[in-house]
Amino acid sequence: MTSDVTLQADKPVAAQALRRSLSVKQVVVLTLSGLSPAASVYITGSAVLHLAGTGAAAALLLGGGVVVLASLLYAELGAAFPRAGGVYPGITQVLGPGAGFVAITLGLITAPATLAFAALGLADYLRVLAPGLPRLALAFTALGGAGLICMLNIGVGAWVTGAFLAAELLVLLVLTLAAALHPVRGLGEVLLHPVMLGPLHQLTPTPGWTLLLATISGAYACAGSGMAIYFAEDMRGPSTRIGGVVAWVGVIAAAVVIAPLVWLTTSAAHLDSILAAEAPIAAYLSATAGPPVAYATSLVVATAILNNIIASMLAFSRFLYSTGRDRAWPRQLSTWASELHSRFGSPWLASLALVLVAGLLCLVGERGLLVVLSGEVFTATLVAASVLVGRRRRLTGVTSFRSPLFPLLPMIGFVIVAAFFAADWRDPTAGRPSLCLLAGVAASAALYHHLNRRRAAASHRSG
Repeated sequence: MTSDVTLQADKPVAAQALRRSLSVKQVVVLTLSGLSPAASVYITGSAVLHLAGTGAAAALLLGGGVVVLASLLYAELGAAFPRAGGVYPGITQVLGPGAGFVAITLGLITAPATLAFAALGLADYLRVLAPGLPRLALAFTALGGAGLICMLNIGVGAWVTGAFLAAELLVLLVLTLAAALHPVRGLGEVLLHPVMLGPLHQLTPTPGWTLLLATISGAYACAGSGMAIYFAEDMRGPSTRIGGVVAWVGVIAAAVVIAPLVWLTTSAAHLDSILAAEAPIAAYLSATAGPPVAYATSLVVATAILNNIIASMLAFSRFLYSTGRDRAWPRQLSTWASELHSRFGSPWLASLALVLVAGLLCLVGERGLLVVLSGEVFTATLVAASVLVGRRRRLTGVTSFRSPLFPLLPMIGFVIVAAFFAADWRDPTAGRPSLCLLAGVAASAALYHHLNRRRAAASHRSG
């Protein structure tokens, strides 16, 4: 990179503006699609059930509560600086360009890695339903198809994701009703006396540390409402309304994910066999509603993962567009990143770049991608710090969304991040290496930005 990497939001490159064509409902649909409720329930929820047994109920309630609180921080920062870059513009304005460049660098790494991980997950899921399909070809096809949709008018993306989301919510409704109509134990028993599958396949009390780990996983299942901020410049009306969207999506997502899983823990008759199954939710539905229903819902879960890829790529392409417009890169790269399609108004080169980089990252494999993704607690730390400092400097929460319980809520945010950090540190296979890797990336980005600014200042003085 050259010395014109300045991250000057007040001196953008010449770039067209995104078209304000989305309604608030469409932004909600796109954000929920990025959260992928059905995939969260069937994939992450299954992992929580394997980990904590009926303790999944308490873990998800606590984790969902954590996510709702965290979404309020994202809502305040996003409403104060409602731009397509997500949270980095707010971090830049409150904490300075160095912190903003750290957030950009982390996003530049994790965005395509997230897409690659989802594409490989979709391929694995389809191979379970139809063994023998080529894994990488499926992943590449999913990324390419999502990229094509993202290059079109965002209204097309909203329509496609909305159709997929409707199918997701129908599947979750079926699961919730099946569980609610067949209770075998009380909610109090599930919450106060959780049990899990022991090493000899017997039911044993769920330990407290296991519940903590499950709570963190439950939070991951419900997280992602901050994605709405990426669509702030596509939304009709005042952009500051994005704060309310983020907050409400946080509540809706938590409720949609938590309800079916909590009901399931109260209604699984043969709990030991359900927890021992490779796919416990599919096994439960097969036993309760029959194999055809279980298979049909599994197909919908596959479309839910594809829906997640489409919505996430729509969001991340706007992130790249914003970094180009803010001159985060050398001028030519910034111009390319901020270019919009003449007909559709989409950041088509940014979408193409995401497809290509995510496709290459698929070659790394899921284990390698977990090392890249699982320790990303640094952006959340910057968000909490931005709200804490921004409110005191009257940069956030003044004329836009104002999170409650200040300054307690940002402090709770730091505690939540510390808990995630501790859980990742105890994982020597992915979590700890990821923390070390991303800490190194963040430190290198901060150092690079500092040296680059000094070099630019020296060049200016000598000129």
